[in-house]
Amino acid sequence: MEQLFTLVSEHRCSLVVAGDILHRWNEPAQLVNFLLKRMPNCCGINGQHDTPNHAQEDLHRSAFWTLVEAGKVTYLQPDKPLTLNKLILHGFPWGHPVTPWTGGSVDPFGFRLAVCHEMVWTSKTGYPGAPERGRLAEFRKRLKGYDACVVGDNHCGLLSSGEGKTPVFVPGCFQRRTSAERDSKPCVGLLYSDGRIERHYLDVSKDQFIEPDRMQALTAAGMEDFLEELGNLSDVAVDFGEALRRALDGAPAEVRRTVLGILDRGDGK
Repeated sequence: MEQLFTLVSEHRCSLVVAGDILHRWNEPAQLVNFLLKRMPNCCGINGQHDTPNHAQEDLHRSAFWTLVEAGKVTYLQPDKPLTLNKLILHGFPWGHPVTPWTGGSVDPFGFRLAVCHEMVWTSKTGYPGAPERGRLAEFRKRLKGYDACVVGDNHCGLLSSGEGKTPVFVPGCFQRRTSAERDSKPCVGLLYSDGRIERHYLDVSKDQFIEPDRMQALTAAGMEDFLEELGNLSDVAVDFGEALRRALDGAPAEVRRTVLGILDRGDGK
């Protein structure tokens, strides 16, 4: 967070977040209070993790919306572009796939940035069964009218700015939380007035991970019961939870709300 403050101050720029500020929509007040104090003001959209049971109509119930109400996050509403000097922001939160801009130019000198949250991937950053509409080549077909695009959701970052094509930046994970993300390099993108996007890698030299051999030593020391108990907590079932959420994306809203409400509650009732 301190590095973000420094970048915003040094470049005299705005901070734009493409969703999933939070890992869960109902994060505790302690974390929300931390963000209110430590996170720079920003413009942004909600991702699926920010959204109660993936239901956009329930966004007002979320910790994300608390940040909006507190003025920490300026919400980019779908179909309502926000102009910041020469930067025109178009928000496409989770559940609102990006669509071409056909409304003409409000400011002939403006720079249009699409800010969206959906799975965008390449052969090197996808996963088995990733949605075909999110393949970079397919995704780009929906970017007509925009000068650049920043995309949240995929934890594997990518930057594609081929000549004659709309630059697409996927930051990837901002904080490495799992062993699978250990080799990733958290970064943010700097968008210049000429349309160029440059990666700025964050200093993560003080990050600490529990080594595999250390975990084995803990287990050998009689930690089996503790680890078994830990494994029963819903907070640890990230892979299962995420898989279930993805599987329910096409289900009716009431079904998603009921099933994911049980998952988020985590009491098994």
